[in-house]
Amino acid sequence: MLEVLEKKELKIFTIMLVLTTFIMGFTLKWAYNLKLDGVLGNLVAVQMLMPGFSVFIAQVLTRKKEEILFKFSISYIIFTIISYIIMLFGVILKNEIVNDVFALFIFVGHLAIIASYFMENKELRNKNKFTFINKKSSFLYIGLFILIFAMRTGLSYFADKTAFLEMMSGINYILLIILIPNYFLSFAFFFGEEYGWRYFLQPKLQKLFGKRVGVLILGFIWGIWHIFISLYFYSPETFLQQAIVQVVFCIAIGIFMGLAYMVTENIWVPTIIHYLNNNLAGVLTGGELSNQVLSWSDALIGAGINLIFFGVFIFAKKYNDNKKLVE
Repeated sequence: MLEVLEKKELKIFTIMLVLTTFIMGFTLKWAYNLKLDGVLGNLVAVQMLMPGFSVFIAQVLTRKKEEILFKFSISYIIFTIISYIIMLFGVILKNEIVNDVFALFIFVGHLAIIASYFMENKELRNKNKFTFINKKSSFLYIGLFILIFAMRTGLSYFADKTAFLEMMSGINYILLIILIPNYFLSFAFFFGEEYGWRYFLQPKLQKLFGKRVGVLILGFIWGIWHIFISLYFYSPETFLQQAIVQVVFCIAIGIFMGLAYMVTENIWVPTIIHYLNNNLAGVLTGGELSNQVLSWSDALIGAGINLIFFGVFIFAKKYNDNKKLVE
């Protein structure tokens, strides 16, 4: 059963998440109508900050400073607000030059967030599960994801040699080379989602509905949360197909990432996996993830492949205890 503090935090988190999602949806639509492609892509990145932003707001409002990583929380909140303001000005001014300003701010902002992290007490970082713990199992799940990603990609192109060769010729090797160093200058976006979904919401949903059902509900929520991104960024022309693929994908990979987090209790593991998933996809597509056109066969095959490779982990022993923890 959720404690009083958990209920209060969950309520604030939900209000903030719904509010920010619709604000971002309106802004995405605005940028899409103005055909500001660069601004639109950066707005998608800003939305990734919102789940973590919502958690930090909830914690700052309900907990004592000594209980949370207060400096880190405030720096992340400020980073999120300024990121949105910069991109909002880009829409208002109808000017893509804000993308350069945003790129510079991301660099400076990440340095500030990293600095605030190390300014926090080490014991408090450990208590709040902010350190890279359980290294053996953590690297195991990161490596397992890379293996599954490679196998899934290979299967996707198994029956179409021409498409496979086109994909290989379109690989963005620059993105591949900077994959590791770029993580430290962009992790806040992926951490933002994982801190909201895996760290905060997953344990609460699993308390209420059990481990399996809880992680499935989380995956559905995560998928629906992408609704405006799918509509205005990923696939405006085939929105319905994209929305279905997105929800199924979030449920499937959410099962794997949820398991990885339960086993390792390391928030940085799903953060790194999320980063690798998005950026490896960018490497394979030449860095272009927007304006995709999906047929119904593409959608169904894509959904099926993701369920095969990631959804199968729902049968892991860690999910066996499916008892509801609510009266």
